[in-house]
Amino acid sequence: MTAKREHIFISYAWEDAALAEWLSRKLMIEGYAVWIDRFKLLGGDIWPDDIDDAIKNRSFRMVHLLSKHSLSKPNPKKERQIALKICAERNEKFLIPLKIDNSELDWQLTDIQYIRFEKWADGFYELLKSLEEGGCPKPWQENGKSLAIRTYTPNQILLDEPEQLITNCYQVIKVPSKIYTFVPKKPFRRKSTGWISFKEWPNYWIDELQVLAFEPPPDKLKKEFGFSESQSCYWKIHWSINGVPTKNIIKFLIRSSFSCSMKNTNLEWYQKKYYWYFPKNAVDAESKIKYTNHKGKRTFIKAIGNRQIRNKNYKYFLAFSMRLRDDITDHFTFQIKTELHLTDIKNNPIDRNRIQGIRKAITRSYFNHEWLSRQEAIMSHISNKEDQFTWGSKTDEEVIFSAKPISFESPKSINEKLLDYLELNNKLPSRSTATTLDDNEQGEE
Repeated sequence: MTAKREHIFISYAWEDAALAEWLSRKLMIEGYAVWIDRFKLLGGDIWPDDIDDAIKNRSFRMVHLLSKHSLSKPNPKKERQIALKICAERNEKFLIPLKIDNSELDWQLTDIQYIRFEKWADGFYELLKSLEEGGCPKPWQENGKSLAIRTYTPNQILLDEPEQLITNCYQVIKVPSKIYTFVPKKPFRRKSTGWISFKEWPNYWIDELQVLAFEPPPDKLKKEFGFSESQSCYWKIHWSINGVPTKNIIKFLIRSSFSCSMKNTNLEWYQKKYYWYFPKNAVDAESKIKYTNHKGKRTFIKAIGNRQIRNKNYKYFLAFSMRLRDDITDHFTFQIKTELHLTDIKNNPIDRNRIQGIRKAITRSYFNHEWLSRQEAIMSHISNKEDQFTWGSKTDEEVIFSAKPISFESPKSINEKLLDYLELNNKLPSRSTATTLDDNEQGEE
């Protein structure tokens, strides 16, 4: 019985593996049966033992990635020679070369029509066009998408068991219903008093003689500028106040209230990057933050530590930024982004061009649970281990922030034990890294 010629054989040099994988998955999604050595078992379709036979008798086309690497490597060279011979014998366009760089072609390939693939999207469109015109079969039309997904994770990696998913978003539980206009006797200049909004008194500056806020200014500011209340209104029934969209004012006041609530946390504000970080006086003697995690276990995170990267020593400080959102739920929410504040070993700033690389080197070993543990430690600290924290001196003037993340339940979960087994047996890329964590960087008490 004659074997079916229905596969696309992907020929490439290992240096071009990233493009080869991307291309294979895209072709699978389109329904084409693909042979690539990086995905050796898909849906019972076994990688052929005899490559020569697979190319000559069971492949409809060979897609060959032409590069400076594949032009000189033995295996791609051999596969290319077989394909060129088939082209001559059958008088058909069996070989579809994709030129992926500016390498010079040898004399055998100068007359071969190739597809330029410097831009992957444009090149892929031309490849699909060539396959369609050549009548290439699509045996994987029904299950190509699921097979492409399975190249990332093996079968049975998803379990039909619910799993709690925890976000980095938190609800703003309460926003005062009224907004007040305060008028100073002495000009309240934005340039010299802007810091007040984020450290002393959340206010929205309209001009030197009009300021909006949820609450009166502290006595010190009231005395210094002679503030008096001019008027008040229920902001929810107004599209704008003093010519400014109401939502813009409220969002600013909520952000300012959050910032002012950091006043008693001992955190430092790093204005250049708009984040807070944990200095030495905000943690215990061992630079740890102790907290109770979402599973109810007492644990800790090391907030300050040292790392050696490329033979240089650096200090890192746990940090975070806050973004206010109105597009996640029907209420205002705030999003916590975990950061790192970095210095040299003497606490001097690092050149900004090097910061990103150092940060990546430190955090490349952090997976979801490491990021979550740091997020939980941050929120435990700023809420003083309570479920919420507030800013405002009176009940009807308080802004209340939740310290419990928004979470929801997924109907499926990931089989972590299987992932660990596959990683241990070298069936998946390791999730570890050469950059090691500090001793006792995190753990249970």
